Amino acid sequence: MSARHPVTSLANSYLNTFTELLHSCKPEKAIAKFSKLVSGKQLDTMSANALFYVTHNASAENLKEDLISKACQAKLQLDNCAKSLSNFALRKLRGKAVVVHPLDSFSASVLQSASSVRFIQANQGILHLLPVHKLESHNALTAHAAMAGADMVLLEPTAVSDMGVFTASGGRLLAELAKARDIPVYALATSWHTAPNRPAQQGEERVPQDLITGIISEQGIFSHEEFLDRVQKAFPWML
Repeated sequence: MSARHPVTSLANSYLNTFTELLHSCKPEKAIAKFSKLVSGKQLDTMSANALFYVTHNASAENLKEDLISKACQAKLQLDNCAKSLSNFALRKLRGKAVVVHPLDSFSASVLQSASSVRFIQANQGILHLLPVHKLESHNALTAHAAMAGADMVLLEPTAVSDMGVFTASGGRLLAELAKARDIPVYALATSWHTAPNRPAQQGEERVPQDLITGIISEQGIFSHEEFLDRVQKAFPWML
């Protein structure tokens, strides 16, 4: 079995839980139990999309088998998309001085090819994933200090909407500073990050599409509009 990509872990965990319930009881009861389990939780975009993919238009005749099959398909697609994205990102970041926001599991997985890494916010638990010599500072920098001499800004978004990308607070300021300095801004996102009409949630903000140079995705690197067009063609149910 192939290794699970870090960015898909949460979605895979939900799908595994749902599958286990399907194996242990009738599908209607499994759905009810799972719905109760996630009730009140703020699902991340990838998990929400994956669960919708599994349950929408499920066959009433062979409900259990169809749900289990689609859950397996979703896990495979999630991991394959994340791995393909990583390949494009590693090439794009090679030899670059990168300002990343926030520095988390997904961005850490592609920053090995960068010449140096700076951050203003990080998941401290994943700093050890990067070689020591890559980090210009082991502490958060101010936005202005991070931008000095940077080649690009890399955003790790929680979602891509029809008006831009959502990321941790501070992302918009970085993007604005980058634009003023003619520094390109890219976002890491698979198609499964797409949520067209999603509002901002606590602790995050929207970076407008006109501040985004491109989105590094599993299909390649595209403008925000081109990315959504490709999602529409590949995953029409998502939009």
